[in-house]
Amino acid sequence: MHIMDIVQNAIRAGGRFIVIKVDEQPQSNYLSITIEDDGSGIPEDIVQNITDPYVTTRNTRNVGLGLSLFKQSAEQSDGYINIDTKTNVGTIIKAVFMYDHIDRPPIGNIAETIVVLVTTNTAIDFLYEHNYNDKNYTFDSREIKEILQDTPFSAPGIYTFLKEMVAENVRVIQAEGAK
Repeated sequence: MHIMDIVQNAIRAGGRFIVIKVDEQPQSNYLSITIEDDGSGIPEDIVQNITDPYVTTRNTRNVGLGLSLFKQSAEQSDGYINIDTKTNVGTIIKAVFMYDHIDRPPIGNIAETIVVLVTTNTAIDFLYEHNYNDKNYTFDSREIKEILQDTPFSAPGIYTFLKEMVAENVRVIQAEGAK
């Protein structure tokens, strides 16, 4: 859910290209999740307190929990969050977790998360990189769009195919990386 929240922030900021990186290094007891966008960035007057739940750039409500909960999850698992933002350039948010910490939230169904984002935001390009020890998998929505050509993501079977493809590739790198 953290990834969904942060990506939704990137979309609201006008991001048209969003990179999601998951770096699992169980041998080094390290997990990081990085989300990069090319949106409008976080205004300088807000960035210093952006992880405060009562600081938000949204006009529809006075509470913004996405970054504050992401930060809390990282810190409660002996990690941290780093926010690098530049106005009219974009934002990079990186959360680091101790991999085996009892309070680290599970990654969850990352394949479903990625495919939901890609298939419901078709005007946006996504790059998903997943590293597990020394193995990596990359999913690029631009490549999928090129392969599908005029077939929409909403066509029967596309969602299931993409979800199974991402899930299988993540399983493969995790199995190979665990050897």
